Amino acid sequence: MLGGLVVWIGLWAAGAGDYHRPLAEKAFDQAALDAEGFGDKKALAREADGLRVTLKPGEAEAGWKTPQQLRIGGDCTITATLDIRKLPKPAREDGAAIGIAVATQVIDQPEATLLRELEPDGRDIYRPIEKSAAGGAMMGSPMMGRRRVFNPFGGPDPTPAKPIRHTFPAKGQSIRLELRRQGQSLRFQVYDEMAKEPREIGKVDIGPMDIGGVKLFVANRNGAEPVDVLFRDLIVHADRITGLGTAVRTIHGTVLHGEPTALEHGKLVIMDNTPAAPPANPPAAGTADLPRQVFTPVRAAPTRLPSGGVVAELPRLVFVSNPGPQTNPAARVKARLPLDQVESITFERSSMLAVKFVGQPNVDTTGPGGTPGKDDKKAAGDDLAAPPPGTVPPPKMPKVEPKPSGIRDIHLVMSGLRDAAIQQIMIQCPTDKGQAMWQLDTTGTPAWPVSLRRAGKETWADLFLEPPDGDLNNKQFMINLMYADGQNAQVQAQATGKTDPKLKFDPAAPTPALDARVYLAEDEQLFGKLEALSADALTLTTTWGDKVDVPLARVLGVYMGMADHKETPESFAKRLKAPGGEDLLLARAKDGEVVTIGGVVEAAKGEKLTFAYRGKSRTLALKQVEGFVLAAKPAPAPPTDVRPTFTLSGGLTLSGRWVKVEGDKWEVETPWGQAVKLPAAEVRGVRFRGGEMAYLSDLQPSKVEETPYFARRTPYRRDVTLDGSPLKLDDRAVEKGLSVHSRTALTYDLDRRYTTFEATVGFDPSANKKGRVDCRVFADGKELYANPDLRADAPPVRLSLPVAGADQLRLVVDFGADEDTGDRVIWADARLYRPGAAPAPGAASVAATSTDRSPTTTTASRP
Repeated sequence: MLGGLVVWIGLWAAGAGDYHRPLAEKAFDQAALDAEGFGDKKALAREADGLRVTLKPGEAEAGWKTPQQLRIGGDCTITATLDIRKLPKPAREDGAAIGIAVATQVIDQPEATLLRELEPDGRDIYRPIEKSAAGGAMMGSPMMGRRRVFNPFGGPDPTPAKPIRHTFPAKGQSIRLELRRQGQSLRFQVYDEMAKEPREIGKVDIGPMDIGGVKLFVANRNGAEPVDVLFRDLIVHADRITGLGTAVRTIHGTVLHGEPTALEHGKLVIMDNTPAAPPANPPAAGTADLPRQVFTPVRAAPTRLPSGGVVAELPRLVFVSNPGPQTNPAARVKARLPLDQVESITFERSSMLAVKFVGQPNVDTTGPGGTPGKDDKKAAGDDLAAPPPGTVPPPKMPKVEPKPSGIRDIHLVMSGLRDAAIQQIMIQCPTDKGQAMWQLDTTGTPAWPVSLRRAGKETWADLFLEPPDGDLNNKQFMINLMYADGQNAQVQAQATGKTDPKLKFDPAAPTPALDARVYLAEDEQLFGKLEALSADALTLTTTWGDKVDVPLARVLGVYMGMADHKETPESFAKRLKAPGGEDLLLARAKDGEVVTIGGVVEAAKGEKLTFAYRGKSRTLALKQVEGFVLAAKPAPAPPTDVRPTFTLSGGLTLSGRWVKVEGDKWEVETPWGQAVKLPAAEVRGVRFRGGEMAYLSDLQPSKVEETPYFARRTPYRRDVTLDGSPLKLDDRAVEKGLSVHSRTALTYDLDRRYTTFEATVGFDPSANKKGRVDCRVFADGKELYANPDLRADAPPVRLSLPVAGADQLRLVVDFGADEDTGDRVIWADARLYRPGAAPAPGAASVAATSTDRSPTTTTASRP
């Protein structure tokens, strides 16, 4: 019930890069039409099945366009579904048409357009159009594509030749127009009564920019009658979609755009920050003072929905009729959603580069700059390269590498770094004795060297600078950052304490706590300062200031934050995936190389780590430790209640019970019972588990059977392809799913907790349409679905199968007719619904016929 109602106020989506705008009256209110409709508004009418456009001859173009802030990036598929009620014969070419257009900048100057129209001779056609390289005109317009003809008799040229018009036959009233982008190419496809399969009718180049707008339109310059069409919806599958703000997605795929601001009795409060429209007829001043017996308030009639219900009958947990007093008059409560009905929250935020002055701790990693180099002595008369008289050549400044100087460094901390390597850092700061300069690469400059400590491409890094002669207290650092991919960033930071160029480094003093990335069970990660480690717990001060004590039973490994790692993050990740029967220590030997030592990590405190090797405790400095992987241990029990997992900037993830929202802090109780307060501004997304829906990729199969055709076994993967790349199916990104190779059988214990299994099964694009497998689904041994020849050159298949009362679910992908060639299969969005949460019967079938070309199998039998 919930999923069918929330769509009335939100947009639908099936993945992180999906956008679905239904144009039916129930999901497309008048305010949305006023904002997104264009042209003659009298020609636009909201109806039960879609947006109806009836345009008289000679009227301006009218239709619907995407919100101005929407951006569609990377490869994408854009599909419009529509019903043609009347398409009249025009007096001239292009006189009456229906179409879809896309633009990278201004939608009225589209890069590509696909039309359905009648020719003056009565032929029913499609016509693809691309933007002209000159002047921005469109193919087929009067000013584009005409060739000038040579006139041998002089005088003005004759009328230019007509442009070339590429047309394709059309048939049918209910059609789908589709634009598929791969790289910089855009392909036009149509679905109608001409063929059972989609037809490709052209391809254009639209350049590298993101698509900034899509419009569905009707034009009627000189048709004999009005054009009458019903636009049903627009669906976009893309690598990335931005511009719509925070997206809250329910377990049914419905998406609301708004900000989560509170938790009330297990419900998430979503605020709509769109300013409310002023009342159409504001009351005159003083009316409220008149006696009630004179002016009786008129009782508003309830708004009727196409289904026959009224707005007042909608559940209070979804729509708020009286949200109460608001602190911000522009904000209103949009919905209250039970947490077990929420699938995910995705924030559209960009990390801002920030730098913080820490002080002058007992750290010495760098020193002052070098001295100018001396020119090579030239032979007499060798002055070809010498500057003219009166010009002094600049001194040659060699590159200076950071080296300890015996003086404590100035410490700055950077946050909000991009996922890219840093090529150059330039820092300037005025002092009491002149300007001070530091650079990461000092080649050719008198700047002093910067010591950078950053593990891989982390979003945090430490900068260490040699203190200049003058005091920097209350002075501003001007910092310019250049990434290896060519992008730049600038930021300022103020020194909030004194600096001393003579403050000595004390090697006997304790070393400050080192940065560490802590890998936890269930793919969770934390990052911060490693404070201590005991036989039972690891203590870490997080980047947002909380001190957490993580039980070692949940810790998989620790990767220390060194500036010059020998152990690469990729190598460490492989070690994490294959833990052994004892702990594995990665330590630097005297020659600087990394050695691996098996034993038991016993403790860490201050600057020392204690490690038991061959039954004897040994101690080494933490600064020698690259990391350690703890011995294999049983996975923790899955949550029995709703468990959100929070993803923060820098790839940090932490799960726990969401307790409350307090302004800019979210209080979360960790799985081990400790309360932490997450900074809301750093949260990038939240995914919920343990609710009314579960993805198979979040569950552990009770049995895995993998039989290679030859000798090499290919293990199944979760949420990535078999080679570790992002999932894609039918040219669209997939966030959750399973990748398998024939022959693979996965068995999951259901314990009679679920009622419906849903998935879309197809082939990884790397199969190159060559795979053929025998695909089957069983519940307690009973076959629910069978396709003995599932093919990579056919559309994916959408499944919705009943599993109520079943103890086990088994997914089988067996060898097909072509041995195992190309047998890389994806179970996309494979999920299980609990009782009361499954979509209404037939919902999947409707979606399949109206939104994509994937056939749907809905089995009526029960296990």
